[in-house]
Amino acid sequence: MKIILLLIRDIIRNFVRKLYWLYRLIQSKKGANISIKFPVKVEGSGKLTFGNNCKIDKHTFFACGAGCQIVFGNNCRIDEGVEIIAGKNGKIIFGDDCWIMKNTIIRTANKYEFGNKVAIATHCAISSREGGYDGELKVGNGTHIGDYTIIDVADNLTIEDEIAIGPNCTIYTHDHNYNVKEKAAWKGGVVPKSIIIKKGAWVGSSVTLLPGVEIGAKSVIAASAVVTKNVDANCIYGGIPAKKIKEINEL
Repeated sequence: MKIILLLIRDIIRNFVRKLYWLYRLIQSKKGANISIKFPVKVEGSGKLTFGNNCKIDKHTFFACGAGCQIVFGNNCRIDEGVEIIAGKNGKIIFGDDCWIMKNTIIRTANKYEFGNKVAIATHCAISSREGGYDGELKVGNGTHIGDYTIIDVADNLTIEDEIAIGPNCTIYTHDHNYNVKEKAAWKGGVVPKSIIIKKGAWVGSSVTLLPGVEIGAKSVIAASAVVTKNVDANCIYGGIPAKKIKEINEL
């Protein structure tokens, strides 16, 4: 009998929660011709906005706390299993024609701004990887981020227009002070450093960008390279650590 009562209580709780998600979704601001596949989870009392012609797949999750905003422009597509979380006055703003693909997670307590025609592929993770540190993220128009890419935004990160970031890349905006004798190497103090990727650059698959680097405009980073220093514009870099291979000759 006790098991039956517990089961009934669980069913009621789940039903009430789903009603709340539906209520929050109804409260959100929606443009014309919105397509929604249920279930969709919506938590928090913040501002959630969808522009015209947005498509929201099933099992998506939006968490938007008090004073927070999650805004999608027109013609955006949010695929199954995507999680968008804005906490502690966070703002996540997408332009028009953006596509966030399956099982990608985006989380911040700061401001993330994505331009128009930004595509973020499957299983990406975009957030600060260090508690207590939250940088700003700016992603320009026409930028593509490949599958399984990890983007750490412990410090500010700027990704300009028309950037291609291949699959399985890792971008880190923080390190640790590993010289503290009394602590494990990874438990030293956090050392945040911003990263800038300039317009038109191509970051190949499985590339690692370490804190503090600047990637020059229209540069190419070869697959599996580890970038530890600034990269000149219009050049090809590769290797571990990445070094200049050649300049790109303009036609």
